Amino acid sequence: MNRTAILFLLAAALAAFVYAPSSHMQSDVPFEPVSLQQLERFHGHVGPFVAIGAIMGEYAVTQYNIPRYFGLTVSVECPAKPPHSCLIDGLMVGTGATMGKRNIILTDADAIRVRIQNDDTGEHAVFTIKPEVIEQLKQWEISAVPVDKRGRDTFKKTAEDLFIIEHNQ
Repeated sequence: MNRTAILFLLAAALAAFVYAPSSHMQSDVPFEPVSLQQLERFHGHVGPFVAIGAIMGEYAVTQYNIPRYFGLTVSVECPAKPPHSCLIDGLMVGTGATMGKRNIILTDADAIRVRIQNDDTGEHAVFTIKPEVIEQLKQWEISAVPVDKRGRDTFKKTAEDLFIIEHNQ
C-alpha cells in the first residue's frame, strides 16, 4: 500500500472516531426530588395523571438501577389523549427521558401500564395503577373535584399507595 493510501485510511479512521455520535450519553445533572412547582411549570398545571407519571418515574430511578436522562427506555401504554396521556409529562420530569430523545415510547391502549428499563442491564420496573386508585380517580371526576386538588392530593401519595410494581433485575 502506498503512503497516500495509508494516510487516507488513517485520516478516515480518525474522522470516524472524532465525529462518531456517542452511542451512550450520560448526564451529570444531580438528582433532586420532583416538586409540584416543577410539574406545574413543565405541564401548566398539576393534575392527577402528571403527578402519577412523576411519582412512577422518580420511584424507578431512585429505587432501582435505572439511570436518568440517558440509558433508559420508558414504554408507556395508555389512552393517547388527555388526561391519561398527561402521565407522559410526569414521566419526563421524573426520569429525564423525553420524546425528543426517543427514549419514551407511547402505545395507545385502554389501560395504563408503564415499563421503565435500564438499557444496559435490562433491569426494569413495570407499573400499573391499583384498582382502588382508579376508582378514586373516577369518583373525583364524578364529584367534580377541581383538577389541581386531585393532582395535589395524588402527589402526596407514595408509589406503594398508587401502584402495583413488578421489578426484574
